[in-house]
Amino acid sequence: MPEPSSPDPSAANPPPTHLQWQERAPGILVAVAEPDTVNLVLVLPGQDSVTDTTPGALLIDTGSTPEQGRQVRADVVALTGADPAHVVITHGHRDHWFGLAAFEQIPSHGHASLRERLATEELHADRQTLGLRAADVVLPTQLMYLARGLDLGGRRVEIVHLGPGHTDGDLIVVVPDANTLIAGDLLESSDLPQVGPDTDLTSWPTTLDGVIGVLDADSLVIPGHGPPMTRDDALRQRAELAAVVGEARALIERGVSETEALSEGNWPWPLELMEAPISHAYAELRARGLVPRAQLPIVIERRRR
Repeated sequence: MPEPSSPDPSAANPPPTHLQWQERAPGILVAVAEPDTVNLVLVLPGQDSVTDTTPGALLIDTGSTPEQGRQVRADVVALTGADPAHVVITHGHRDHWFGLAAFEQIPSHGHASLRERLATEELHADRQTLGLRAADVVLPTQLMYLARGLDLGGRRVEIVHLGPGHTDGDLIVVVPDANTLIAGDLLESSDLPQVGPDTDLTSWPTTLDGVIGVLDADSLVIPGHGPPMTRDDALRQRAELAAVVGEARALIERGVSETEALSEGNWPWPLELMEAPISHAYAELRARGLVPRAQLPIVIERRRR
């Protein structure tokens, strides 16, 4: 396969951009968008190919507002000479999604659960906080459930939903020729995995099993927030998430209350950061029907003399 194109880092006059874009793998650029410190990823096409599609770049996530999205779109044009050929939204949180309104008439891809998310109170509150109108938050033009492949021209990428975790509609993007996986917020390196109202904590470790299965020792993982990660980093985070669920399950079965769980449990993260994960794990497991195990009565018989 031809080598993918990438900007020349030695160019004397690099194009002006709003964000600082760094090449993390051949033809894969990452910029950190504030105020949410979210990783936006630009996957460049191959240099020379004969395909049925017009070569173009793929942008993964779009920033927090339509205005930031317009800045990102201008960056893509400055870096590649054209609009992106495709946009992917990894999941339905504002820092990854709300810039999409700036990419009208560009094919965009997201999980089908985004349609239902438009009506949630959480999204409405986020929109109100940012002073956005309902029309400022738009759905991707192409919603998906499982998987989709894109030909960027000499470079193929795969968009995959492996299951619920951080949200019920997380997508990953795999770039096989660069041995790179863009994980969205299924993985984070700058902070703990974020647990929110739409998190499926009990399913998250299993979903990460699918992510880890794509990786090898040399794979590069670009998380939703923070520096690049390795397969070992993903394994560690998967183990920590499983430990939270497993410990909460054991405590519930023993009859330990949620208020006692912080001090009674053996947790993988600092105690001051465990309140939200414990509360969510307890609520999720109880909703799935987990109750304390019945304890057999212990009868002590006195020996007759």
